[in-house]
Amino acid sequence: MINDILTTQEKEDIINGQELTDDGCFPCRFQGCPFSFKFDGKSRRKHELTYNPPPVIEESTNLLITSEKSDMESTKKAKTSDDMFNYNCTILTDELFFLNFLDAVSEGDGQRLMRRHKLLLLYCKADGQHSTKYALESLHQFFFIFALLSPRDDERFVWNRTVNNGGGKGKNIALDLDQEHSNNYLKQAIKNLGPNFNERSVSRICRAEKGTRNLVQTMDRNLQRHSDSGNILLFH
Repeated sequence: MINDILTTQEKEDIINGQELTDDGCFPCRFQGCPFSFKFDGKSRRKHELTYNPPPVIEESTNLLITSEKSDMESTKKAKTSDDMFNYNCTILTDELFFLNFLDAVSEGDGQRLMRRHKLLLLYCKADGQHSTKYALESLHQFFFIFALLSPRDDERFVWNRTVNNGGGKGKNIALDLDQEHSNNYLKQAIKNLGPNFNERSVSRICRAEKGTRNLVQTMDRNLQRHSDSGNILLFH
């Protein structure tokens, strides 16, 4: 706002500093020309360019002409820009980026996940201080891949990011989501301890998680009982 005010004031100072005719018009700046113009605009400059050589215009006036051209181009560009179209294109771009991320996880495609993280790094960096920690986390992963890990550990880091507990194509889930499912499973079992809750009982449940989950899942299949992933009850 301040820059616009200063620019407007500078334009007014340049216009007021020019010599005007008795009737307040702008004279042609070619020496001896009787023509004058009501506005200091395109018509005046076009007329002055008809002379050979054209009149020499002061630097301050040239700055005013350049500024006016820039303002006209900006206004024209703003009028031709379709804000609604640009907004919807941005929404579709972000949505497709997110769906591509989810599809890479479902397929267990480690290389594609790394490419998504490269773009995510740029997204988080552009978001500023709200996403600084996420940008640093993405950058930290690339430090591991390209500098800190051995080739063997690098391969594991890239490809060991998802798990498929149910079998079949396109049914992988992220390891952190699988960990959340495990935590939820154990919490439900611990709640069923009631007054028998103690450290020994909790440790026994944690150690028996894998075997107990396999047992419960086998019983569900035999009984044709459907249960959502991560929401399997463990009965005491």
